[in-house]
Amino acid sequence: MTPTLAVTFWITSIYAFIVIGVFMGVVTIVYMLKQRRSPQSSVAWLLGILICPWISVPLFMFMGGRKWRRLTERKGFLTVKEQETEDVSDFGAQRIEQLIRSFGAAGASSGNRIELLGTGIEIYEQMIKGIEEAERSICIETFIFALDEVGLSIIDHLTRRAREGVEVRLLIDAIGDSTHPKKLRATKQRAKFASLLEAGGKLSFFMPMLHNPLRGSWNLRNHRKIAIFDDTVVISGGTNIADEYIGPTELPSRWKDCSMRIEGPGVQTYLDVFCHDWRFASGESYEPRPACEPREDGQVVQIVPSGPDIDGDPIHDAFMSMTFLARKRIWIVTPFFVPDEAMCSALASAARRGTDVLILVPQDSGMKMADWAREAYVRECQEAGARVLRYMPGMVHAKLVLMDDELAVIGSANMDMRSLFLNYETAMMIYSEPGIRDIERWITELAAKCECHELESDSHYGTVKEGIARMFGPLL
Repeated sequence: MTPTLAVTFWITSIYAFIVIGVFMGVVTIVYMLKQRRSPQSSVAWLLGILICPWISVPLFMFMGGRKWRRLTERKGFLTVKEQETEDVSDFGAQRIEQLIRSFGAAGASSGNRIELLGTGIEIYEQMIKGIEEAERSICIETFIFALDEVGLSIIDHLTRRAREGVEVRLLIDAIGDSTHPKKLRATKQRAKFASLLEAGGKLSFFMPMLHNPLRGSWNLRNHRKIAIFDDTVVISGGTNIADEYIGPTELPSRWKDCSMRIEGPGVQTYLDVFCHDWRFASGESYEPRPACEPREDGQVVQIVPSGPDIDGDPIHDAFMSMTFLARKRIWIVTPFFVPDEAMCSALASAARRGTDVLILVPQDSGMKMADWAREAYVRECQEAGARVLRYMPGMVHAKLVLMDDELAVIGSANMDMRSLFLNYETAMMIYSEPGIRDIERWITELAAKCECHELESDSHYGTVKEGIARMFGPLL
């Protein structure tokens, strides 16, 4: 090839490279703008696409979607069975209950026997009890299932019950399963899953990382944690199955977390969620028993699913409304505090009007970028008058919200944009005083072990670091 032809070839190649990049960027930006997403998320992706479309466009294809049309067509929107709605007397809680029903969720139901499981030991003991006492079926859906001592113990119990004829179904998120460090170190023990399958149990993984990007985004993870025994008892909250969450003995390094055990009509929505997720992941249907009957002296609760299989963002909108309706207090416990701008402004406004806004987070969440992004939001809320507490001894993984004396929330959703807009999540709204007091006591005991966050003077490096992390908050 002559020098002239070589120069022409390279000029043409560079020109084609630029044209293709511009075309890919324009098409992706148009598609992105048609989606309903927060301004922060749009700006973050727009910046990446404009700077380097050849990298950002493929990333967007794999992880940029929110409510994917093709995914919706394949999985379908989640529908829950109608239940008789219980009247909620308190004004603010009543508005929240009506808001949640507008998204197609079941209304609040009475006659639910609930129990707060406030330690990893309690959760583990109730999990084992549920497995051992199950007569017909065991359904477990979780984000992380580690093959550590706790995970192997639960698999052994599940395998033995499967051999005894109990139907066992285990649904694990594919990324949560593959990224857990202890699980990676235990690859030789994956035969334990094989023994469960040989015993008649069923195992499925939600949204594998390697799949057709047109069928959904691997950024949309199943973050729900649900364990159902005989279609009548549920353990749900923010707790995964691993040593750092639960176990038979106390561990100094164990994270602070909690879950809720429930019997009663509220179980029906958890069944609807599991059946829908199981059918999508495994291709098989599961027909549970009829709806659970109310229990005596039960409490009023409402179960709220959220995610790409829901038309809208009910958990986010409920949190927003709770912040606006709160007259006395709005308390938040979360491992990751990276809200959208609207939520942050709502919390700051609540603090300014005299509402007791409490934000309790761990000193170190284990995710530096999320902690850097958190500082900017924490600073804004604290400057408005909010109290910010840091748990110093270790990690807090609980996800709790308390509004006045009218409503408490426990579930799987963090106070961050990933949980509120991207992941598949569930939450339990508690409208009865006993359940609300249990959540209040748990938060109060935890707060006694925390230190107040001191506002630091702004430094050039710190504010730039926080600003960059905040800009990419929707992607964390």
